[in-house]
Amino acid sequence: MNRQVAIAPVARVRAIADNAERMAQELGRTVAAVERIVDDLKGFYEVVSPLLKRLR
Repeated sequence: MNRQVAIAPVARVRAIADNAERMAQELGRTVAAVERIVDDLKGFYEVVSPLLKRLR
């Protein structure tokens, strides 16, 4: 009985740590995706901006 009482909190902490690790990985992928989108938008702006200036 005492062993189960001691193991349960350890299992919960391990589950929390695993979830935190997965969340950190997801956040890293999200940040990378946002950086990619920003870079693409900057490239688009660099191409379109001169064209818009010529049309004015």
